[in-house]
Amino acid sequence: MSRRIAPRRMNLRRLWGWLHRWLGLSAGLLAALLGLSGAALVLKGPLLRWELGTMLEAPETGGRSPPDAWVTAALAAHRGPGTVMSVTAPHAGPIPAASALLFLSEPVPGGGVRHPMIAVDPGGGPDRPRVLGAVIFEDTWFSLLLGFHRSLLAGPPGGTAVALCGLLLALSLGSGLLLWWPRGGPGRSGGRTGWRQALLPSRRPSPAGRLRALHGAAGLWLLAPLAVLALSGTLLARPDWLPLRAVSKPAAPAATPGPTAPEPSVCAGPPDLPQAIRTAVAAHPGRVFRSAGAGPGPDAPFLIAFVDGLVLVDRRCGMARAATAADGPPTQAMRRLLGGLHADLMLGTAGQALVFTAGLALPLFYVTGLWVWLRGRRNRRAGRTRRAAVEAARHG
Repeated sequence: MSRRIAPRRMNLRRLWGWLHRWLGLSAGLLAALLGLSGAALVLKGPLLRWELGTMLEAPETGGRSPPDAWVTAALAAHRGPGTVMSVTAPHAGPIPAASALLFLSEPVPGGGVRHPMIAVDPGGGPDRPRVLGAVIFEDTWFSLLLGFHRSLLAGPPGGTAVALCGLLLALSLGSGLLLWWPRGGPGRSGGRTGWRQALLPSRRPSPAGRLRALHGAAGLWLLAPLAVLALSGTLLARPDWLPLRAVSKPAAPAATPGPTAPEPSVCAGPPDLPQAIRTAVAAHPGRVFRSAGAGPGPDAPFLIAFVDGLVLVDRRCGMARAATAADGPPTQAMRRLLGGLHADLMLGTAGQALVFTAGLALPLFYVTGLWVWLRGRRNRRAGRTRRAAVEAARHG
């Protein structure tokens, strides 16, 4: 019985080795580059401060001005054809900044759009926000780094390539785990020793042995964070692959009036973003403003986010109401969860350190795996040459 099982296990191990090798060779280089860019994005705070200087710093002297005044000041300073896409309070957005940040969208001659980013000091008194600086976001190194990490600077096809690379990385991690699983198995004699040798490899006599042991041990230690980053990155690059996207949108409660059907007598006319912010803040006094922006589509309401909830302002008549579960797609909460997992594993500073380490480990895995494969290939060729020479001498 054991004689039959042993060759079967050996064949399975060869199959996993073949799969692990070709997954690494096909997607390893791209995964290494995505890991490096992801590790660099963990340091986006220092990188942005180095690139943009004091534009992201604001002393906030004299009390904070209202958020609609930030938009008014930014548009007055811009004096261009752009429209405001979003405004974010200090320390409330994906870009770490002590200033309020506004993103505009403006057409480019010859087609296309670009996105000016304007930083505003929210202090200086209730009606005197100060513009700290402006930059075209696409012209920054941070934008190039972020675009490469998200879609290889190639639009939707690049996003698909990133998503496929994440899936291949997850498969490579699974095959690597099976390869490095101690042969004694859990619960068997020597299993504990096998795990100790796999997780804490001893010094090997040959360079190839040492690199192979380092490759396996680092992969086991970083298996969980790398798997989370690979799968969350796949779904962030291609959110339409989320299995929840086919879930139908729940119907809104009948007692909750929608913003698209107000009474004609109370319709105040189409608002702009500053007016929408003023309406939401006035309707919900005491709540802490976080961000605001236009929803998708020309008829979608403005989205005014507070720390404790979301308010919708109708674009036709300027009516404000609190958002309900029926106002968002079924994948909205899932996307927020995936974003938190991919940014720091939802572990704060410790998670950022793990993400940074995992990002740097991907190039290490690619280089060590490639070196071990090339060395083994050279040794196999040398062995075949020696055997052929022996056979030739024997028959000659």
